[in-house]
Amino acid sequence: RDRSPSRGLGDVYKRQIRNGIQAAISVPVCIDDKPIGVLYADSLVGRRYFTDTDIEFAKSLANLLSLRLLFHAIEHKLSLIN
Repeated sequence: RDRSPSRGLGDVYKRQIRNGIQAAISVPVCIDDKPIGVLYADSLVGRRYFTDTDIEFAKSLANLLSLRLLFHAIEHKLSLIN
């Protein structure tokens, strides 16, 4: 089975078309400038794009998620000390 990156992207696009996705956005979730995940959103209705405001909101949400994950890691380390 072909696992090349171009093949994988083709599969993603096929799923988007099959599921009726009109627009999609992916924003990296990072801790210490290292990506640890992805925040993904899509739209099945309406316009076929996300606005600049939508993109900024997604980036802000990913940043908040990154901070919460970082705080969770710190809380966990502190709990091991006590």
